[in-house]
Amino acid sequence: MKKVNVGVCGLGGMGLAYCLALSKLKNTNLVAVCDQRKDVAQRFASDFHATPYDRLSDMVERSNLEAVVVATPNSLHAEQTVVALGAGKHVLCTKPMATTLAEADSMIAQSRKSGVKLEIGFQYRYDMRINKAKQMIDKGELGKVFLGAFCLPIYRGPDYWAEAAWRKSVSQAGGGVLPTHASHDLDYIQWFFGDVDWVVGRTDTLVQDIEVEDTASAILKFKSGAIASLIGTTAAVASRLPRFEVFGEKGTLSLVKGHIEGGRPCDLLFSSGKEWKTIAGREPVSSRSYWSKLPKWTTGLSCVPSLNSLVRNLQEFLDSIISDKEPLVSGEEGRKSLEIMVAIYESSMKGQLVRFPVKPREM
Repeated sequence: MKKVNVGVCGLGGMGLAYCLALSKLKNTNLVAVCDQRKDVAQRFASDFHATPYDRLSDMVERSNLEAVVVATPNSLHAEQTVVALGAGKHVLCTKPMATTLAEADSMIAQSRKSGVKLEIGFQYRYDMRINKAKQMIDKGELGKVFLGAFCLPIYRGPDYWAEAAWRKSVSQAGGGVLPTHASHDLDYIQWFFGDVDWVVGRTDTLVQDIEVEDTASAILKFKSGAIASLIGTTAAVASRLPRFEVFGEKGTLSLVKGHIEGGRPCDLLFSSGKEWKTIAGREPVSSRSYWSKLPKWTTGLSCVPSLNSLVRNLQEFLDSIISDKEPLVSGEEGRKSLEIMVAIYESSMKGQLVRFPVKPREM
């Protein structure tokens, strides 16, 4: 069996999740770990039997290293991804792929120039419910899809912001609830509905003592004619809103929280106007104790788990390398959610509708 030698750069919560996930896969060797904090790199190296580095430039010089997972703060994604791609290494970069469209374009260009894979870590696409919703939409089981409502009311308390100060910094995170939390939602919204025509949005910091926005709202108009709304906040102490509902002429999909007409928590439900049927339930996480060291914020936002999906995302990335095929979420595909995010910020700043394509500029 062909095995891909992988290194992980950035050893915070998501870096730990990637190391644990890689250790469960049979077609990879985790050979290197990298963090500017030397003691952290040494600890991870000991735990995962890998070689520690405190500089990415040194790690990518390793001749038997084939791929790099970039799991650092948002503002470092583009620079570090370009370094790894330039060294001929395949890269899986966590979301958001960058903080500006210009940065994203530089990553895509370097991937094409070097002839190596670039995938963006949108693991929610690998969740069984998200994936089933996409299949049903594409097969026409909902009929013409014309409306969507997407909700991300979560709570991130003072301990979350204190754990990593970069999260509340505009220059380091690129924003708040949108890039660091709603990137997944923006990705599967455009995956469901297709190309965006225009966006109207508003972002603000209304509750929490942070520099980035804690609240966002947007309306998206798609070239198909469909409309979708998104609301998100990191200051919601409680919510019973569905994670999303997608409306078609023939039926409605709803990813619910709580018990709805006897359904299990976090089921994907479908109704054609009569009764609600469970289409896909929440997938149990295998070997829960194995993941117990992870921070709570890595293990499921508003009923969408990330662990099994993360493993499948990594498996697909490795398969794309071994089989020399295009990753599911290439750089070009990952850029689409970033373009929506940039448009929401621009609309909020200017107080007007923003049409696509969005001109690359600094945020």
